[in-house]
Amino acid sequence: MNRYFLTLITVFFLFCLSGALAQNPLKGPSADKPLRLEIPVSSDAETYRIVPFGNKGMILFFRSNEVVNDTMFNWYFAQYDQNLRQTWIKSVPVPVNLEFLSDEKVSDTLVILFKLKEKEKKAYYTHLILRVSANQGKFIGNYTKLPNDVELSAFRVLGQHAFFGIDQKNTPSAIHVLDLQTGVAFQRTLVTSTPSSVQSFSIDTLNNRLLVFLKKQFNRNDYENYLVILDADARIISEVLISPITANRFIRDLRFFPAGGDDLVACGSYGFGDGQKSSNRNNVTGDVAGIFFSMIRKGEQQNISLTNFLELKNAGNLLGERDLLTLRKKKEKNNAAYTQFSLNLNVLVHPIIRQDGQYIVFFESYTPEYQTESSTEFDFYGRPYTVSVPVFQGYRFLNGIVASYDEEGKLKWDNTIDIRNLLTFNLSSRLNISFSGPNAILSYSSEGKIASKIIQGNAVVEPLDFTPVELLRPEDKLVSESKSIMLPWYGNYFLNYGYEEIKNISLPENNKRLVFYCTKIRYE
Repeated sequence: MNRYFLTLITVFFLFCLSGALAQNPLKGPSADKPLRLEIPVSSDAETYRIVPFGNKGMILFFRSNEVVNDTMFNWYFAQYDQNLRQTWIKSVPVPVNLEFLSDEKVSDTLVILFKLKEKEKKAYYTHLILRVSANQGKFIGNYTKLPNDVELSAFRVLGQHAFFGIDQKNTPSAIHVLDLQTGVAFQRTLVTSTPSSVQSFSIDTLNNRLLVFLKKQFNRNDYENYLVILDADARIISEVLISPITANRFIRDLRFFPAGGDDLVACGSYGFGDGQKSSNRNNVTGDVAGIFFSMIRKGEQQNISLTNFLELKNAGNLLGERDLLTLRKKKEKNNAAYTQFSLNLNVLVHPIIRQDGQYIVFFESYTPEYQTESSTEFDFYGRPYTVSVPVFQGYRFLNGIVASYDEEGKLKWDNTIDIRNLLTFNLSSRLNISFSGPNAILSYSSEGKIASKIIQGNAVVEPLDFTPVELLRPEDKLVSESKSIMLPWYGNYFLNYGYEEIKNISLPENNKRLVFYCTKIRYE
């Protein structure tokens, strides 16, 4: 068993939902119970979410079925300390025509973005920003209305402003800015004349700046990537062209990270242009070939590095034996380098981490999964024929890829982790990376277990291992789980939450239950 993963053993609390959320501690402290919350639910379609706030605890929130004045649903928010003891619980009404879109943590405040449902057109607003103070449980709401027929592509809060990246077909992109103190909104056009689209936002915490990854589209196959830097008041400071330099290579996704002073690190993924050679990996339909890394100093790119995933020391873990053999034959036949081939991955790019003077980049690869369903139809003359339709089953996660670069753009080391039995409709990050001395721990949650692998640079300290997540009672048996997520909390502690169906035949009644759970986990 991986010695780095243990479930914290201490007092637990059980939560019951009956109209509102009520806390019912069971028999007080117990040395043989996991620190765990359970809330009975009717299905895993419930809206429970958890946001960690470090040593200040965590906030759990969800939409209840309580209706206020026939126009609002009560949303409940509860804060818990480091021992999962509830410190406060409050509710706030939210219009029924709004739906949850995203959440983010800004200092000691939880920021939640709601959007107007598609069929609702007559409201004076399109979005609601709800801010919740983790310390005091105070709520502040701001409504705003985005222009008609625009697509929201990014959202972040910086200082007293909320920034919305808005795109419109064949039109220069813009940022809708909402002053959270005055409620006044305005638009800031990022480019003139050229059609463009906002790809993502990053925050420069050192200089209090918004970093915009922008794509200018000249025609269908001709575009350029830019970094547009804005201050906290939405004034444009500078614009930097971000280019892979190498012909027939195109940047797919980028993250920016402050590197001291005005310097920034740009890192993400790149792919080939038309005519790329493929490794023909089974069932993978993406277009990402490798890692893009660059330093940005004095408004210019420096130390540009393109690392094909096939060049990594641990590339063999990303391919099956048959695919690897096929690729080698192609390479030899064409007398080509690995850099001329692509794994054609779909990847999620994690935020950049600075660790021991190096920049750690982290990716998760996945593929959409379909299942063919067939049915019998009859033609005009009554003759039967078979109709087969691909039905989307979710996103199948494949691997985690981690690499470290120095400031000169040189790859120092790389490693991978195999992701097993993780199929989800929610395309969001599932992997974590944490550090313990010279070691890095890669981990994720799936099927009621915590998967973890301990590495030191290119080397594997401890191979992939699975540790069961402890249940509430010794007699409890896990029947199924879904939507499990593990998040870093504080120190070497993590929060693991999701939905579980649990059976306990020792109970005289209610011996099967479906719950939303949250468990505190630690490395040691």
